[in-house]
Amino acid sequence: MSKEKLNCYQPTVEELFPDPKDRAVYEEACALVELAHRVGKQLRTIREESGFSQTQMAQKLGVTEARIMNIESGSTRVPVILKEIVAYEHHCGMKVSFEFVPPINTAA
Repeated sequence: MSKEKLNCYQPTVEELFPDPKDRAVYEEACALVELAHRVGKQLRTIREESGFSQTQMAQKLGVTEARIMNIESGSTRVPVILKEIVAYEHHCGMKVSFEFVPPINTAA
């Protein structure tokens, strides 16, 4: 049996959200999700580099292990709060730094 790639129609953002206000809300939500994932990944990295398990970090922050999993996965249902970022910073011996950089140009 051959594995052929199905060519499914994918509507554009403009087609999905013809109203510019709706499109702006959608794009803002996408940006927040992407930021949550990047922050979560960085927090997981510093926790692991500091030698803490998720259970240990949860105990240090006074939260559940499920909360640590949500933070590190970038869950936007329960977004990370600055207080939690500062707690990671303190317990992992790191200093939080935010940097604004130009977007990566993906056009070839």
